Amino acid sequence: MRKKPSQNPLERLSRNFSAFFTNPYASQAGTFRPWKGSDSSRGSALIMAAIFMLIATTLITVGVQLISNSSRQSKERMLYVGEAESVARAGLVDALGYFRRQTANNGIVSAYSQSQGAVSPGQTPTPNTSPLGTLFTYPDQAFWPLNNTFTGQSADSNEPWIGIVNEYPLDDSVTANAVYWARYEVHKAQDPTSPGYTPDPYAVRDTSGERSGAGILDGDGLVWQIISTGYVYKRLDKTTNAITGMWNTMYNQFPNQVVASARFATEFRKLSLNMPSTITTLSGGIYCQSATQISLANDTTMISGAVSTHGTYAVISMQP
Repeated sequence: MRKKPSQNPLERLSRNFSAFFTNPYASQAGTFRPWKGSDSSRGSALIMAAIFMLIATTLITVGVQLISNSSRQSKERMLYVGEAESVARAGLVDALGYFRRQTANNGIVSAYSQSQGAVSPGQTPTPNTSPLGTLFTYPDQAFWPLNNTFTGQSADSNEPWIGIVNEYPLDDSVTANAVYWARYEVHKAQDPTSPGYTPDPYAVRDTSGERSGAGILDGDGLVWQIISTGYVYKRLDKTTNAITGMWNTMYNQFPNQVVASARFATEFRKLSLNMPSTITTLSGGIYCQSATQISLANDTTMISGAVSTHGTYAVISMQP
């Protein structure tokens, strides 16, 4: 009598797996005899070749896709970084415009009074008055951007508590349609005496004392160090505050995404002009944007055609 095959699931799985690689010819009592000879070798080789070709095709397809994605992302990063650099430069230009707009104190943005002159070691400098009517308390405080649209002037900044901050769309002039946005930040220094103060390495600093000679202090407004940071980001949340009109979600908070950033630094210096000669009969000219931006360090040289012991100098300006 023929034995009944086992019903054990594991044994059936083993038998079926073995049958895939064996020849079901001439079996006895329900058992399988492996292939022999050249036919068996060719069959196994074909099966292994098919499996190899399937794996190779999959790897090649995945590899090509990865290379294509990497190339596309690399080009996008180069494009975004280049745009972020342009945005950072725009921040430097805006900061320069801020300094040019200041007309008080002969156009010098300074925390300390220029009328005091050179300060001797240990002497306490006299502070200037801030735009809010209070006195400046630290050298870098004179960089004071405002959202001053209420005065009828253009705003210095959209976020004056940070410094000079502005944003604009890159891919569409219509705000509702734009996805990619540019943002630059020129940070103002915070009060070092405030609770929890942490120095900001990217804040605008008055470095007059570090860059000038004896008697000049940080706070005299002659040299300013400016650092501008530019961002390119995707704005996916365009909801705004009904009162302030500002975005509800910051540029670097989900779902918005920063795709590139760049940072540039420079120095703004107040130009000091030495007249070319002390010969009385020599005349010269001073070319400038506005005559009101010129101040004299002493009373031995006159401008606008007035004759002095050191010659005659005329001012040629674009504006009165």
